[in-house]
Amino acid sequence: MDPVVILLATSEHVREIVAIECMSFPSPWDEETFIVTLEDTRCNSFVAIEDGLVVGYCLALNIENMFHIL
Repeated sequence: MDPVVILLATSEHVREIVAIECMSFPSPWDEETFIVTLEDTRCNSFVAIEDGLVVGYCLALNIENMFHIL
């Protein structure tokens, strides 16, 4: 088992992010919402990768002097 690695999220990760989202929330975001959010320059987006798979993600919107966890 490889260690968990944290990387910047990209559009390449969206399918795996959406799969986790669908298992986690009753009203999950769709792929388009994640893509638009990842393209937002105010957004800091990360994925946790283990054994080559996305096992977690975190998106935060940087608004002035605060971060809003999405």
